[in-house]
Amino acid sequence: MNINRINQIYQVSGNANIKKINRTEKSDATGDVLKISNEAKDFQAAFTEAMKAKDVRDELVDDVKQRMEKGEYEMNLDNLVDKIVDKKQ
Repeated sequence: MNINRINQIYQVSGNANIKKINRTEKSDATGDVLKISNEAKDFQAAFTEAMKAKDVRDELVDDVKQRMEKGEYEMNLDNLVDKIVDKKQ
């Protein structure tokens, strides 16, 4: 059994040098300190505001929808293909 092995190792290692500590000592440290730079605070504020912004600009989508319904929206297929190809690269 593993317990027998542990006991054998304990006996061979000379358990006279092993001392059990029952008390807990308090350290003089006052605790951890975290300092955040002004640049990091500014970045956090800008990031938070950017995350609040919508991904879709509704006014542009509505404009395109209206133009499509009226038949006034012209799509340049060459430009569309170029943009698709550029995104894949």
